[in-house]
Amino acid sequence: MNSQNKQPQKPQVNRSPSVSMTVLPMPKQHQYKTPALPKVTAPNLTQHRIRANPAMAITVLKEIEQKVVGWQQQLQQTLKKIQDVYSEGPIIDGWIESTSQNQSISVKDRHQASMPPMMDYVTEIVSQPDGKFTVADYRLCGLDADGMLWERPCPCEQVKSVSMAIARYHKLCQLLNQKQDLENRLTQLTETLMVLQDHLSTG
Repeated sequence: MNSQNKQPQKPQVNRSPSVSMTVLPMPKQHQYKTPALPKVTAPNLTQHRIRANPAMAITVLKEIEQKVVGWQQQLQQTLKKIQDVYSEGPIIDGWIESTSQNQSISVKDRHQASMPPMMDYVTEIVSQPDGKFTVADYRLCGLDADGMLWERPCPCEQVKSVSMAIARYHKLCQLLNQKQDLENRLTQLTETLMVLQDHLSTG
């Protein structure tokens, strides 16, 4: 073969295969979502129990004034009734006992009995005719400051007047209790108002 007839061969070049890189979009299911936050409700300021209402404050003060005036009037009436009791006659802290069992109240009964039964007993004696007391002996009983029993004879003709004096004592006790209650109310209210006044002056 003739060497001249041979075609020269091209040198082979080793080439790596081409690689195309494509960036794919992120799938939707992998996208981050905004977390669900709780909804904040705006406060309804019109529903407050206490409002800044000057008229309400004045109304409350007027109601307190009316209450105080009422208590003062009751106290004056009670003081007048107490004076009337003192002017009616003697007042005796005691009870009457008789030798007749159906008209006798012992010391034990006096302490255990409430006020109404004692008043009923005194009322019964006062309402009886004077002639009924001539058949029994009576004595006036009581307790001293140390709680010791004392007794004094009570003539039949004095039973009615002594019983009325005992009734005045029980009535006086009720009036004194009313007086003390009203004075306590006024004192407590006055102290409360003084604290409020001091708070307002320093605010």
